Amino acid sequence: MKALHAQMERLYQAARESGRLSGEADQTEMARLLNVAPQNVHNWEKRGPSKEALLDAQAAFGVNATWVLSGSGPMFVGGSSLQTAEWPFRRLDVRRLQRLDAEDRAYVEGKLEAVVEAVEARIQAEKSGTTERAA
Repeated sequence: MKALHAQMERLYQAARESGRLSGEADQTEMARLLNVAPQNVHNWEKRGPSKEALLDAQAAFGVNATWVLSGSGPMFVGGSSLQTAEWPFRRLDVRRLQRLDAEDRAYVEGKLEAVVEAVEARIQAEKSGTTERAA
């Protein structure tokens, strides 16, 4: 297998450090993250990502497009690692989630989404004066 284009090495690195891809991420996971076909990612691995892809990645997980292009400057917009700046759970290390395969991560994500929705519904009910508690 040929070596990855340097820009794609940096893009994968940033996606992992942001917690958006696992350590074993592949073209399919990167494609899902950026909402493109896996073939696009395959091509980028050979030739480097397009400018549009860099902007999409910046929007998707905060990677600094300039850093991906050149390797200089901060990895993330704002100069910090999103993993430490935005990961809101002190008792849950993001690396534990990164070690899960894609199917298990999707399961956890679905459960977390359901819990967040229930908490939001409870908060909304409390604000509106309803005493019912969301499940």
